[in-house]
Amino acid sequence: MLTDLRPAEVSQPLDLFRFAHEESGIAELIDKVQRKEGRDLLGLGYGGMRPGPSWQMKREMLTPRATTHWDEVATVRA
Repeated sequence: MLTDLRPAEVSQPLDLFRFAHEESGIAELIDKVQRKEGRDLLGLGYGGMRPGPSWQMKREMLTPRATTHWDEVATVRA
């Protein structure tokens, strides 16, 4: 069943890359509060209030970063 049909001239296109909280200044407000009171006091949505993971990656298992760090480039000797 089709509902809420309107002429094409009346419809507004969806703006997929624009968020309401960016235009209302909420991000600047959150930044100010976090600078003054600490980063854990205030956040945007559930993701902003969630603590970090309780686990740590084992650094001895880290893959060498041969394409992004000069000190980890593989050396070949013949």
